[in-house]
Amino acid sequence: MAIIKCPECGHDVSDKAPRCPSCGVEILGNLTICPQCGTKYLLSQKSCPKCNHQNTPNSLQIPQQTTSGSGKNNKLYITIIIGVFVLIAIAITGIYVYKSQNNINREKDEYEFALSSNDVAVLQKYIDTYNETNAPVEHIQMIKSRMSELQEANMAWTNAVVSNSKSALEQYLKDYPNSQYKNIAIHKIDSIDWTTAKESNTIEAYETYLHNQPNGEYFDEASDCIRNIRTQTVQPEEEIMIDMIFRNFFQSINSKDETALSNSVNPVLTSFLGKQDATRMDVISFMNKIYKNNVSRMDWHTNGDYKISKKEIGEQQYEYTVEFNATQDVEYSDATTHRQNFKIISKVSPDGKIQEFNMKKIIEQ
Repeated sequence: MAIIKCPECGHDVSDKAPRCPSCGVEILGNLTICPQCGTKYLLSQKSCPKCNHQNTPNSLQIPQQTTSGSGKNNKLYITIIIGVFVLIAIAITGIYVYKSQNNINREKDEYEFALSSNDVAVLQKYIDTYNETNAPVEHIQMIKSRMSELQEANMAWTNAVVSNSKSALEQYLKDYPNSQYKNIAIHKIDSIDWTTAKESNTIEAYETYLHNQPNGEYFDEASDCIRNIRTQTVQPEEEIMIDMIFRNFFQSINSKDETALSNSVNPVLTSFLGKQDATRMDVISFMNKIYKNNVSRMDWHTNGDYKISKKEIGEQQYEYTVEFNATQDVEYSDATTHRQNFKIISKVSPDGKIQEFNMKKIIEQ
């Protein structure tokens, strides 16, 4: 290798350089040596630029490879270039495989997400994104099948809502127990049951609601309504209870049964025939007093015309105020009889005992 002057621009350049770094003219394999003066110049020049010796076919061309070291370098260059191309090919292949695997994983994730969704739009997005060329055929078929099921369920839901029928909503829940509208359907059924109970506004209706909807939104309100009705309204079973209390009371007097009479009243009455804080003994004394020596038989009975009011004095504990008429038939030992009517005002405690008892004779006009 020698440093020469570039025949084109005159800058120093190696005679083994492919091109002049200054002007870019081709150097390696493009030089000849003047046989006259030894000057190196371009093959394209017809004569030596120094001595003007004409370029002839016998002029010496500088060979591209002059040493064994140059051949080794060229082989090294070729090996490096081939290696670079191999690395590029491997990298491209790796990128392709990586992207392909990512696409497979992404498709799998989106498939599982879509299949678990109850939203038709989510499944439609999967169909729009993938087809049978970039997703497994069974995935496409499963998604389409799922879409069909949801569309059918949505139509059934629309029909149930439009009907606003409890039976239709219950049938919908039976057919589609895992529907996305499940909670809405339960809420609508609950509201229908509550509306029915409110329209009836009876203890029985509210108790039916509580039975059908143990976890209903209106459970507490229904319980309060039952309590209010019971507080304000005397129920049929309470009327029967009141009637039995006074029938037993008068039957005890008719049979002169002191034990039964004592058990029908509280140990201490707030008032009995005008006496405050009367005891059971006061009640028994009254019975003995009305059975005079000439009385052979006595019959007390109620007329059933009860007027009952109630007051809550504790948690579901009620005190009853009762007004009614009673008749006393007395048969004397001389076979004569006498009838007397009384207006009675009484109170009954929550334990079913007479707490207060007062009466007035009704004077016949």
